[in-house]
Amino acid sequence: MLIHTHSLFISIAGILAIVFSFPISVVIYTLIFQVTYISGFHFISVYLMFGIGSDNIFLVHDAWYQSNSLKELKEFNESPTDIKVRRMSFAFRRAF
Repeated sequence: MLIHTHSLFISIAGILAIVFSFPISVVIYTLIFQVTYISGFHFISVYLMFGIGSDNIFLVHDAWYQSNSLKELKEFNESPTDIKVRRMSFAFRRAF
């Protein structure tokens, strides 16, 4: 992830977001669905969560860089904050 994003912050934040999703999913799985057994599928799901989570980070990252070439953002005289909000809006919609 560090090689693709060229950012230590994005890499660490992405990995932490994926790791923090495990306890949340365990709580939902055991408390809401009342499932108490553990099988081989549960261990395989860890790799699945890492794969989906890191793929989402790559999609949003690439969409962010694609938003830099939008003509609509360069037509208006907006503040840098407004431009970043519009770029992030585009990136989320594109990655979704």
